[in-house]
Parts: sequence; C-alpha cells; structure tokens
Amino acid sequence: MPDATEGRRRQTCRRILDAARAIAVADGPDALSMRTLADRVGLSAPALYQYFSGRDAIVDEI
Repeated sequence: MPDATEGRRRQTCRRILDAARAIAVADGPDALSMRTLADRVGLSAPALYQYFSGRDAIVDEI
C-alpha cells in the first residue's frame, strides 16, 4: 500500500497531465509551456520539474 506522500505525488502528476492535455486540446500543443501549465495547476514553474524533467516529458506522457 503506497504511503500518503506517494499518493499525493501521483495525484499531482495526474493533475499536471490532465491540465497539459486540456491546454493542448484547447489551444494546440504549441500553447503548452511550463509557465502556462504551472499557472493552470497552481504550482510554480520550477515546482513542475519535481514531477517531470521538462515540457517534452509531459508531452510524451499525454
């Protein structure tokens, strides 16, 4: 059974990916930037790098 920290991490990753997908669908993939994504999920842009190595890693996941 995963601990609470791991559960929160997975939930945050899912929120990031869901928001990235929504941005890409609504505005096109070129509109997807780390700053735009961070604003959408309520994190700072540097905080996103705790979850993904960069924009390309996020695009690969979606």
